[in-house]
Amino acid sequence: MCFFIVSEVLARIFHISTDAPKTVKNERGFIDYVANQEGYWEGGKHKWYINKYGYPGKDEKLPSSFKNLITVIGDSYIENFMNPDSCRQAIFLKKIKADYNYFEMSRSGANLLDYLEYTKVMDTCKPIYNLLYVNTNDFKQSIRNLNSNVLSTQIDLVTEKMFYPKYQGSKLKDVLYN
Repeated sequence: MCFFIVSEVLARIFHISTDAPKTVKNERGFIDYVANQEGYWEGGKHKWYINKYGYPGKDEKLPSSFKNLITVIGDSYIENFMNPDSCRQAIFLKKIKADYNYFEMSRSGANLLDYLEYTKVMDTCKPIYNLLYVNTNDFKQSIRNLNSNVLSTQIDLVTEKMFYPKYQGSKLKDVLYN
């Protein structure tokens, strides 16, 4: 038992594994990150952040205005926990087109249906464009008839019924990973 406790302490001090951000199932039935949290990426070389809106990135990197807003929506490629916060897509896009404001919305494992839900969340901010980073898997993962997955939002094309993710959070997981 002592070995496991010492191992756990060493793993936390040296950030041997990545801290997992806490999630919650929202009132719409989708999985979101809990707002205002941070943790270390594997090895502890940099931190990841979840901003006040519950999306990856620091609060100080959020747009100062929602005027000329473009949302940048995707999965782990946009989430980008494996890189420092200075490598966010919104930062690169702002350097290319400074007259627009960019807001990133992402979650590992999200699929096309999740991306479309993100666009609804931002409708009140009236983005001029929603930039979706989509690959072939995002389509397949959205269709229950092709690949049933209780962790993803899916549609059954035969019954036309939507299936929302089954929330997998737990107190034990929170203790072990954070």
